[in-house]
Amino acid sequence: MDKRLDYIDKSIKDILEKEYMVQSKYKVSLGYGINSIRDISSLNWERVFNSISLVEKVFKEDPLEIYENMDYHSKKIIIDTKPRD
Repeated sequence: MDKRLDYIDKSIKDILEKEYMVQSKYKVSLGYGINSIRDISSLNWERVFNSISLVEKVFKEDPLEIYENMDYHSKKIIIDTKPRD
């Protein structure tokens, strides 16, 4: 085996160092991925949706503020039963 490695001008130490570096990069990337998933899961998705929803903006213009005073599930029923174009 050493002869083959010598033939390609590599040593076991070089190969192990390279593999260690690759695995280290994967660990760091995986850690970033897990932290990103944690950050995303901690978002208040209802607030995010409400801030970008055009339907929410129209319903919030209700002068009697009926929609604004509804709970989340009631609002969802209204939005889900709204006729589609």
